[in-house]
Amino acid sequence: MKFRFDGEYHALSVQEMEAIHAASLRILKEVGIWTPNKRVRGMIADVGGTVREGSETVTFSADVVERHLEERREEARRRGERVTHYRGVASTVSSETTTEQHVIEGHVGGLCTMTWDMDAQRTRPATRQDLKQGTIIADHLECVRRYTPMFTPSDVPEGTGDLHVWAMTFTTSKKDPTGGYILRRESVQPLLDMCIAYAGSEEEVRRKDLFHYLCFISSPLRIVPDALEIALEVYDLGYPVYAGMPMVVAGATGPQTLAGTLALSNAETLAGYVISHAFNTPVEYGAAPVVMDARTGCGCYADPRRTLLIAACMDLSRYYGFPMAGGHLAHTDATAPGIQAAAERVFGAMVNAILGISPTMMRIGILGPSGQTGCLPQMLIDAETCSMLNAFFRGTEVSEERIALDLIKRVGIGGSFLAEEHTAQHFREESWLPSLFLREHMNDGGERLLERAKEQVREILARSQEPALPPDREKEINSILSRAVARVA
Repeated sequence: MKFRFDGEYHALSVQEMEAIHAASLRILKEVGIWTPNKRVRGMIADVGGTVREGSETVTFSADVVERHLEERREEARRRGERVTHYRGVASTVSSETTTEQHVIEGHVGGLCTMTWDMDAQRTRPATRQDLKQGTIIADHLECVRRYTPMFTPSDVPEGTGDLHVWAMTFTTSKKDPTGGYILRRESVQPLLDMCIAYAGSEEEVRRKDLFHYLCFISSPLRIVPDALEIALEVYDLGYPVYAGMPMVVAGATGPQTLAGTLALSNAETLAGYVISHAFNTPVEYGAAPVVMDARTGCGCYADPRRTLLIAACMDLSRYYGFPMAGGHLAHTDATAPGIQAAAERVFGAMVNAILGISPTMMRIGILGPSGQTGCLPQMLIDAETCSMLNAFFRGTEVSEERIALDLIKRVGIGGSFLAEEHTAQHFREESWLPSLFLREHMNDGGERLLERAKEQVREILARSQEPALPPDREKEINSILSRAVARVA
């Protein structure tokens, strides 16, 4: 496995993919997935899984896995998706990807339990106030299209974190949130009620895909009981359940070797694909393995070896005929804002770009270790980086008017273009003007950048905020929250 260029960038050869695929099929047939819920085991058996006698484990034969993959390829052909070939392996993608189309989008997410306090300049547990402020900052950033909550507050009753997160998001953000964050089965109905109050109707909830559940496979090879209970609750209400999305940690929940971690991650992803069919929710290829820092035990999201793993997962996605997906790049493992955070974030974003993944999701404001810390000033620094990369990928137009040959001849040798009308007409569209980055001489440029980011955070938070929802909808969501919290208490 080696990052290489042969007309396209890849991490795996066909022979390496075939070896990983074969190993993954053996894992699913000989070991299986622990599924401690009788009803779910029955549902999986209905789509081809085999419940091992006297156990709570479901195994999957090679024939079953291959059948589901072939159905995915047939579906792609019916949709008219373009089929490309990676070294003789067919892959479906929905459209051509060029640098002109490549976009870096800001993704907040994280649901961090910690915040980097910009006044105390240290980390501490996140609060409801941090959650609200992060939502307001994300609303301000143009690069963030949809919002996933940044923090999980610690100053709320135990067992109500998901309820508070979504109530705050719905009543504060003017951008549609991405759902999926459900911690307890008892939260399912009140969270759906909040979604309906926010969107105005169940039809709008479905149209915007506001309510669904991500049923993660917890490596190695298991789905925990609580996740299965939540999945059934959401499924019985008629909403999507997406299974899989493993995050194998090399050396901890997977083998230390990257090839071994990849084989395990791939097996769990294929199992998730079959299990999702049991919930009538087809999914694309989704895996995000990480590596571990042996000195600290923390998962590393920006490590170059982890980036190689993600590139390999993208190769496997194409190998199976799925469009390539982003896969958690553009992260940082830095524990405080600064040069490390910027360098790691750009490294991940550029690797995504050269792999042809668009849009690339840049994690806005999330710091390490293991993506546990949110930082408001870092949100603005990352948004500026996002803007810079998009200016590069946007490219420029080459036309007779923009070549400006007549103007060059008229200005002539030694002249100036500064006062020309042509310069005034194109100044803004042909320039990238940062609002945060510094271009003047300063002895404390690095520290000054962070101070400027802090100042912008304070300015944004000091502005009067327009209500995100009409008063009646906001009141309804807060009432749902109060009743749900009271039931937990």
